[in-house]
Amino acid sequence: MTKTRVDLITDLMGRTGLKHSTATVAVESFIDIIKKSLRHGETVPIVRFGSSGVKKSRARHGRNPKTDDTIQVKEKLVPYFKPGSALRASVKEMKVE
Repeated sequence: MTKTRVDLITDLMGRTGLKHSTATVAVESFIDIIKKSLRHGETVPIVRFGSSGVKKSRARHGRNPKTDDTIQVKEKLVPYFKPGSALRASVKEMKVE
């Protein structure tokens, strides 16, 4: 099952009793704060959940799948997420279906 922003807002409303508009602002603000921090090159550690940051991907040679031509792929910045120990342990306890 996939959780969307609407699902997160609904869950937050159910857990806290917040109104829809207030829960929406909370979820959107949380996401915006993380995006702004990453845009400024900061790491965002959330204890027991994980850490987000930005890494530099080096330049490399790639291949155009349509023409099979070799192309040069420029270096770029890519976001990453490293799960924390509590999150890893929680996922490890799940049953494979």
